[in-house]
Amino acid sequence: MPWFRGTRYAIKRAQATTVLLRDTFTADDGTALGGLIPDVGASTWEVIACTDASLTIQSNRAQCGTATVEIRTLQANQANVTITAVLNVAAKNALVIDCIVGRLSDGSNFWQLCIYDDGFYIYEVNTGIATLRGFSAKTWSLNTNYTFRWVM
Repeated sequence: MPWFRGTRYAIKRAQATTVLLRDTFTADDGTALGGLIPDVGASTWEVIACTDASLTIQSNRAQCGTATVEIRTLQANQANVTITAVLNVAAKNALVIDCIVGRLSDGSNFWQLCIYDDGFYIYEVNTGIATLRGFSAKTWSLNTNYTFRWVM
């Protein structure tokens, strides 16, 4: 049950090639993500947490506006999957640039891979408390697509 702001998105079963969910964000600029129907899988994006409803499509990418927290998911209803996401680093600052969420049971219990200015971090969020489980330093180039593959 992932979330992210990126260019392409797909979930596949680990050890198989069946695509459970895919969204290439093909829609007119300004289309709200909540109204977008994915290419494969679930019928709509579900809001888990949101400080405003600003996640829209811009140049075939899901892009957040002014929200400080926005978690939207497509339900795969499947465990042991590989999440693949293409994320574009459009701006760098000391804050989080982007996150991918997996194994989400509710807005307070999930795993997330977050991209910060200095690298990427893996957190386990349990009852709303984030615990760092991994870190790798990385220098990001602006306006560059990066592909992440995360086996959950």
